[in-house]
Amino acid sequence: LIKKLYDFLEYVSIKEYRDNKYLSFIFEKHPKICITCILLIVWLPIIIIFFPGVIAPDGGTQIRQLLGEYQSVHVILINPEVTINNHHPILSTLIIGLFINIGKLINNVDLGIYLYVLVQLAFLIYVILYSFKIMDKMKIPNSLKIIALIFYAICPFYLIFSLNVLKDVLFAIALFYYILLLIEVLIDKEILKKNYYLIKLMITMFLVMMFRNNGVYTILLSFTFLLIVIKEYRKRILIALLVPLILYIGINKILYPILQIAPGSIKEMLSIPFQQTARTLNEGKEYEEEDLRIINEVLDVEAIKEKYNPILSDPVKNTFNKNASTKQLLNYFGVWFKYLLKYPTTYIEATLNNCYAYLYPNKSNLIGYFKTQEEFVQENPLEMNYLSNFQNIRNILEEGSKTVMKAPITGTIVSPGFCNWILLILALYTLLSKNKKYIIVYAALISILFVCIASPYFAMRYMLSTAYCLPILFMLSIYIAKENKQYLSKENK
Repeated sequence: LIKKLYDFLEYVSIKEYRDNKYLSFIFEKHPKICITCILLIVWLPIIIIFFPGVIAPDGGTQIRQLLGEYQSVHVILINPEVTINNHHPILSTLIIGLFINIGKLINNVDLGIYLYVLVQLAFLIYVILYSFKIMDKMKIPNSLKIIALIFYAICPFYLIFSLNVLKDVLFAIALFYYILLLIEVLIDKEILKKNYYLIKLMITMFLVMMFRNNGVYTILLSFTFLLIVIKEYRKRILIALLVPLILYIGINKILYPILQIAPGSIKEMLSIPFQQTARTLNEGKEYEEEDLRIINEVLDVEAIKEKYNPILSDPVKNTFNKNASTKQLLNYFGVWFKYLLKYPTTYIEATLNNCYAYLYPNKSNLIGYFKTQEEFVQENPLEMNYLSNFQNIRNILEEGSKTVMKAPITGTIVSPGFCNWILLILALYTLLSKNKKYIIVYAALISILFVCIASPYFAMRYMLSTAYCLPILFMLSIYIAKENKQYLSKENK
């Protein structure tokens, strides 16, 4: 099947397409207006139905931080009065706060939240429009562009998640744009001469870093490869990397401490070792008493024996002692390594159980939140007024999404595992091609996959950026196939 897909890419790349006056009108004469109108015509009913937006669980937490009502039991606040902390990215929290304050100024918080949703949606449409600009540079035929446009219009990830107040959406849009800029510079390195492009690139990289705490690794892994691939503009590439990186480090290491903003808990990075320890204890593996004492300084031994969930690390991580010292953590890792050598199979099983869904196409996950969390609705700290007239339609859409997730074909297509297999298969095609420089694009997205593997639970929202990028990755593969043909043709001559 993979070979057939590769053959199909080769076939599509050399196939001659007839010009169509309607498609030419959409994609050549008035692309911005036509594409935007088509998307809005399809999306508008849902945009209205979901007024004023959906407060996702993490979004609700960020709002409580803004209101001074939330204090994480796992974050040690520097100042009890400063409840905003870096457990969730500060920038996204402040952006949410900006629109809430706009709502308060006009005496209508609902409109403030709705404005946030609409601006988020506007940025997504802008990035989608930019993807068609990149397709033009790749000389993708209009007959293929219409397939990408249909995908953008009807795939639920684009619209439904964009109606959510959720940090992952901002990150996904920023990374989607970053991927497009990477492709653009790989197609035409001369664009690095233009200052406006360099500024756009630096701003985008900064946002990727700021919208997710591990976004910095994605940038470092992918963008540094440009220093190797594009030798002529190394100085400008280095500047483009260092400016947002220095700014990011300065904000996190200097500004946040000055403002007494607490960092996120270290437990968020330790899903894998914690799950491994919990599984060995849950299975009744033999431990020395002293080692159990050391573990108990970091995790509640008795609790994790009972609470261990193979596919969700939160129950185990929630027993983490936030006051554990560096020495206690180092002692824990000493014990962890000792039993890694003793129970390697159990450790492997614990890791695979926690992340297998990212590579297993038949394990589906939410394609978006269709309603605000009941707890938030009951407490209603913002005094929002949800449109009760549309509640039944929202419920129908939510049930419909569950049907889509459970159905044999559609359930596979909307699963995180399917998206990642497409990503890996197209990445392999790039590695097998004559021009391997485009693997830089895949390095950025595969880094997201590795981050997901270490995440507390499999969820589409964690890898939403990969789902967003699928159409452009297919077009890039067709462009690479076309380049391969030209390369072979020159080689034969």
